[in-house]
Amino acid sequence: MDFTFIFLIILMLLAAQNGIMALAVVMLILAFVTAKNRYALYGAVVGAGLLLGTYFNFFKENGPELFIGGIFIVFLIAVKGDEQAQPGYGGGYPGMPGY
Repeated sequence: MDFTFIFLIILMLLAAQNGIMALAVVMLILAFVTAKNRYALYGAVVGAGLLLGTYFNFFKENGPELFIGGIFIVFLIAVKGDEQAQPGYGGGYPGMPGY
């Protein structure tokens, strides 16, 4: 599981909530550039949706609940992407020698 990606999304949302939109956009671009698989890209799209919702002030009353829900969705997407790595020959992961 890619915890650094989830941490990056959380920092992006915190920067957006504090009004530092330039830093939040840079973190969003960094999330798209450093995505390792398509599930990370899906998580970045969810983060982008939350960032746009913050920028256009869609989360007036239910902001914290929606942020926690969005982070939970990003977490579920990251866990789903981690399930794709199956052990290879000899019980190791692909690319590792099976002793």
